[in-house]
Amino acid sequence: MAKKAELLEKAAELKLEVSEKNTIAEIEAAITEATDANKSHDNKDKDVVAEREAVVAKSGKRSQKALDEAAEKAEKEARKEAGDTTPQSDDAEAHVKKGPKPVTRPRLERRGKKYQDAAKKTLKRTNCTA
Repeated sequence: MAKKAELLEKAAELKLEVSEKNTIAEIEAAITEATDANKSHDNKDKDVVAEREAVVAKSGKRSQKALDEAAEKAEKEARKEAGDTTPQSDDAEAHVKKGPKPVTRPRLERRGKKYQDAAKKTLKRTNCTA
């Protein structure tokens, strides 16, 4: 019985004509129809506003380009406040951090054993440091 009382209260808030003689199913159907009608009415208002906003100037601050730039700037500010540091452009995604530069050994170390021995002997004779 409590459910029927709650439904009757909702119906009264929506100003529907239902009585205690109506069944719970009938009351629920009336409430859903009333809420659907309200939602469709709200959608019509939003469509009218969207149509008005669709008209833009050819140039100036109300042009399509200026509106797009303002929207991008607002998104950027929102990301900045949220602390989002992920890259947004396609080029930034393609850029991948590179690892450390490989260490190349000197040419003398890359040569053979006998060449290294010969180089050590010649360096001792010429009195220069390597």
